[in-house]
Amino acid sequence: MSTRNALDNEYIIDINTQTDSYTLVLGDASKLIIMNKATANTLTIPKASSVAFPIGTEILIFQLGAGRTTLAPVDGDVTINSPDSALNLYTQYSCAALIKRAGDIWILMGDISRW
Repeated sequence: MSTRNALDNEYIIDINTQTDSYTLVLGDASKLIIMNKATANTLTIPKASSVAFPIGTEILIFQLGAGRTTLAPVDGDVTINSPDSALNLYTQYSCAALIKRAGDIWILMGDISRW
C-alpha cells in the first residue's frame, strides 16, 4: 500500500520485485510490481472470488528484466480490457497500469503489445 510522506505531503509507492512468474495478491494493491527475469514470465491476475481487490484498485507493472512479461487472466474467468487485446509489456523497461473496473474485469494500459 502507498504511504504518505509527512514532510512534503506526497505518496510513496511500495515496490514488490519478482524474479519469476507471479500471481497478484491483495497486498499488491497500489504497488509497483517489478518483473525482473531474463526469460519470458507471466503475471497472473486472479479471479475476484480468490483475491477480492476492491473496484478501482490500481497496480503498476514494470518490466526490468529482458524476459517479456505477459499478463494472464485466470482460467478465462478474468477479463482484461486493453487496446487490440494486448497482454504483453512491449519490451524491457516498459511500464503499464492495471485497474480493476468491476468484479473480474480489469483495464490494462501503457506500453503494451499483442505480440
